[in-house]
Amino acid sequence: MDFQQITKLISEWPKNKEVPQLMKAAFDKATGEDKNLIGRATEALYSAANTEKDFDLIFKYWGES
Repeated sequence: MDFQQITKLISEWPKNKEVPQLMKAAFDKATGEDKNLIGRATEALYSAANTEKDFDLIFKYWGES
């Protein structure tokens, strides 16, 4: 999954609760600039989270940092 696909996924969050897991899997497989961009894009998940459960899902896959 490349960064363009990640941006589409981000737009589905927090309605689609699989987004943090899918992004982490893509990050783990990515290389180079895509890896950097995906890592930075996780900030959008934190910004769009609506509930504690949303934050819990992000932390589950990405940690608290």
